[in-house]
Amino acid sequence: MTTERDVALGRFAALFDDGHPWEAHEVLEAVWRVEGGRALKGLIQLAAVQVHLDAGRLGPARRVLTRALAHLEGAPDGWGPLDRVGVRADAARLAAALDAGATVGSLRMGRHLRLDR
Repeated sequence: MTTERDVALGRFAALFDDGHPWEAHEVLEAVWRVEGGRALKGLIQLAAVQVHLDAGRLGPARRVLTRALAHLEGAPDGWGPLDRVGVRADAARLAAALDAGATVGSLRMGRHLRLDR
């Protein structure tokens, strides 16, 4: 059964991957204000990380990413259609790349959607 949260997570991933991380942030923030939760908070922060990356603000991106990783690592299961392991792994790889001073691209959320649930 698809829940409102699942729909919001799917919309979040679509907006995020279409280059609209701030709008993706807003979609999940509306759900988070009602439900709360570490996973949603971490995903919202990942959208903020992408906003900073898009603007070339690597320092702020890394600082927000630290907080996002803490929320994602402490989050229980129940992420709906998003693969939590994949999202966490991508966020950790991004952190390592930023720490190494490597050129970083965009995070992608759509590849972590499980549509067969």
